[in-house]
Amino acid sequence: MTTELADLATQRGTELLAAPVVRAAVAVLGEGWQVVHASLMFTARPATMIDSAAIVAQAATIAEQLNHHPDIEVGYQWLRISISTHDSGGITALDFAFAAQLQPWRRAGATA
Repeated sequence: MTTELADLATQRGTELLAAPVVRAAVAVLGEGWQVVHASLMFTARPATMIDSAAIVAQAATIAEQLNHHPDIEVGYQWLRISISTHDSGGITALDFAFAAQLQPWRRAGATA
């Protein structure tokens, strides 16, 4: 994770981020992450349902720690996690705080 993304993730603010900031941060998050309808969306193809469940469990743990909850969809060998700050109407530093913590799961075996 770059210093810029780490700084953004630790802010946990709820003010909308400017589009250039969002684009730059999404590029650092890397494969599997994109902006869809004013939300950060992560998509992956876990090898097994157990892998999917592990990612969902980690996402739930992060969500509870941040008190910031994503929408999660799971199917056979696919997973989608979408997060935005609804009260702010889009993507904030709080969303990147969630995404940055979920990153180790992306690198652990699920393909985007």
